[in-house]
Amino acid sequence: MWVESARVYVIDLFYNSAATTAAIAAKGGFAVCRFNAGIYEDWRPDSDEFTDEDHPTSSWLDIQSLNVRSIMQKRLELCKSKGFVAAVPEGLDAFANDNGMGLTAADQISYNTFLANAAHKLGLAAGLMNDLRQVEQLLPSFDFFVNE
Repeated sequence: MWVESARVYVIDLFYNSAATTAAIAAKGGFAVCRFNAGIYEDWRPDSDEFTDEDHPTSSWLDIQSLNVRSIMQKRLELCKSKGFVAAVPEGLDAFANDNGMGLTAADQISYNTFLANAAHKLGLAAGLMNDLRQVEQLLPSFDFFVNE
């Protein structure tokens, strides 16, 4: 559905194609890639790339895992290849939830900064979704913030 006055469309990475992002751009809009970077979703096409160790005790991902970071790098590359201009990963507040792994605020800062830097290296703007407790610390790394 098009909203004629909308300029920014935050849409799912996997359910939208390059044709969709091109249509948004043709109407003068900006397509922002949304994907979950903190919670395991078994219905996603890349879900088989995660190991049991990547989400050992809950749906929260182990954000310290090199494999998780590699998968998120691939997701950002997919954003870029589909023509998105920005990425806004969600689920970036595991430290503030009962994640079952003892993830800390410092772990979260490290992971969120990794995601922002990886997006920037691909020429994507980087958005932070919902990690309000760490916004001040993450201001230098992110281009915009979204709170639901």
